[in-house]
Amino acid sequence: MTCDTSHGWVKPRADGARAKCGGPNLCSTCETEKMHNIMLTACFGPPVGTPTDGAPTRDAAVGAAIGRACAELPFGYSIELFLEAGYGGARLLGPEGGEIDLDQDERDLAYEINAGIDAAIATEQGKGAA
Repeated sequence: MTCDTSHGWVKPRADGARAKCGGPNLCSTCETEKMHNIMLTACFGPPVGTPTDGAPTRDAAVGAAIGRACAELPFGYSIELFLEAGYGGARLLGPEGGEIDLDQDERDLAYEINAGIDAAIATEQGKGAA
């Protein structure tokens, strides 16, 4: 939430200034704004001009994860992406087509893709050690 465009500072004080409404944990308007921003960012990435402090933007991170999958995913494994309004996810399919549980509830598409790659590699390495 930002002070200039969102709900935020709305409670009048005796000195004429305004106090915060309490934020998303206490204010239903702020909670709605927060969820709206999360859904927009999940679908479209961060707003243009959003500082990233040197971190890759969401779309660059997803692109890098897809490139890594193409280069490193063991033969027979595939990662399936599914997208809907407000959410994008990934799942790992094994050589026989069965879904392999990634055991994570992350809501970051790049993270989910990388988790799938890591799980496939670990599964294959486990087969070689057995």
